[in-house]
Amino acid sequence: MKAGRQGGFSLIEVMIVVVVVGILASIAYPSYRQYLARGYRTEARVLMMELSQQAGQLYSARGDYTVFARCKDASCAAGERGGDALYMVQFEASGAHAYTIRATPTARFNRGWADDACAGTTLTLSQTGRRDVDGGSGDAATCWQR
Repeated sequence: MKAGRQGGFSLIEVMIVVVVVGILASIAYPSYRQYLARGYRTEARVLMMELSQQAGQLYSARGDYTVFARCKDASCAAGERGGDALYMVQFEASGAHAYTIRATPTARFNRGWADDACAGTTLTLSQTGRRDVDGGSGDAATCWQR
């Protein structure tokens, strides 16, 4: 008579699966975090471009950037998750014919994404369309393209 063999996985097989899953997760997680950081930065850039377009329309009508009030006294937030913004966007009119829009990463972004290439870097956009950065470790080409 043949003894019945019980089916199932051995401990070695289970451990091999755990190791494989761990390796895959260690590869995927950093890529996922970079994807999130780029997404939040894109949200800030989109808000900056919207502000630039609105300011340009108002300038065409009135010939003055100082009357544009959106995000002037109070900052606009970008990348909000649960009321906690990752970027603060400000419109700063420097005279009637010039402005700068700044997207500054908040402490929450810098703390959560300190390993990002553009962590701590403020994005700037002028009335001429010049895209630049202030502070941080990123350069304009990297931070505006990613």
